[in-house]
Amino acid sequence: MEHLPDLVEFATQGGRESGADAEALHDIRLAVSEVCTNVVEHGYTGEPRGSIAIETTATAERLVVRIEDDAPVFDPSILSPPDTESDGERREPGNLGWHLVYAVMDEVRHEPRGERGNVVILAKRIGPALAPAPETG
Repeated sequence: MEHLPDLVEFATQGGRESGADAEALHDIRLAVSEVCTNVVEHGYTGEPRGSIAIETTATAERLVVRIEDDAPVFDPSILSPPDTESDGERREPGNLGWHLVYAVMDEVRHEPRGERGNVVILAKRIGPALAPAPETG
């Protein structure tokens, strides 16, 4: 967890350099932090060390963050949606982090890396959306 701020800053810097606004930067920071924290706390549980690699790719309209790890394969899309209706005392813990990741990012994909390892791809629109073509008639 000691390198988590560096990983989050690296991903956020890619958005900053591409002109992302404050809201998009916040969403990227939140999603990357949550994914990396889950890898450390759940993926590498009981292991002395584990690696996380981050790569960013940006265009004028979109930032893609690729997060790779060597933890056991885990597909977050299989998680049940969290109970967001009950008060905190009655709600079963868990799944809120992934719920937030899916909520703030435009695309979230998981790809297993063989028998062990994961790739999570996060994408966020960071520029103006393409305007619809004018109707003619």
